[in-house]
Amino acid sequence: MKAAEPVVNAGYYSEDDNHDFNFNLTGYTNTSLLMKLNFQKPEHISQHSADNEAEKLVVKYYGNVFFFDTRGVFLPENTTISKTIPPQFIQDGWAEQMLEGAG
Repeated sequence: MKAAEPVVNAGYYSEDDNHDFNFNLTGYTNTSLLMKLNFQKPEHISQHSADNEAEKLVVKYYGNVFFFDTRGVFLPENTTISKTIPPQFIQDGWAEQMLEGAG
């Protein structure tokens, strides 16, 4: 039974094929879920870091009895939460030079 599903929504200037990732759950309680995302192309994540241009992590919680809201009430069926993903590489710095040298 799937309790939650994470997806990455592309930013305004991003291409969908740059967002492949896998994840590991590294901790959880009945009110929090901690996951580590491993991007296949981290240099493409949130290159444009303004909130409306950056990638977002969206987690959909299916109707279940595993998670509660901050009031202690079960999450409603198909609840989604989202958070902007910060850039995974420093722009205009050593990361760009490293990528250029790798080609």
